[in-house]
Amino acid sequence: MATITTTFHASEVKESPVSFDLDKKLTADGKGYLSLDNPKYHIALFPAKVEPVLGARSQIKFNARVTMKEAGITFHMPVRQLVDDGSLIAGQRSAFQSKRTVVSDWNAKTSTSYERLAIPDENYRELMAMITAADQA
Repeated sequence: MATITTTFHASEVKESPVSFDLDKKLTADGKGYLSLDNPKYHIALFPAKVEPVLGARSQIKFNARVTMKEAGITFHMPVRQLVDDGSLIAGQRSAFQSKRTVVSDWNAKTSTSYERLAIPDENYRELMAMITAADQA
């Protein structure tokens, strides 16, 4: 187990530190995943088994199970890696101001995406800083 500290942009001008414990664990069927833990979040990063699509601008790198301890919620989200610069992203901009949609449903008949869970931008930036630092460790 290693303790990692990184920073994230809490706002446009303010950088804040975030620390977490990083551990490599095994699932019940013996497959490895990364476990990130701090007082606010627990994140399990499972390597994606999705084949990259030729010509895509991004590909799924991890399937993340995120627990926001203070809010008492757990959700799953794909973490995508951009092909051009390798940066990691998740979710999409929300219809709500200063929020990021991390869980949505897609209706293929109407070609419409429905937001199911949006989190504050600051929480999103903090989560992605942790995930990026763990990926680079």
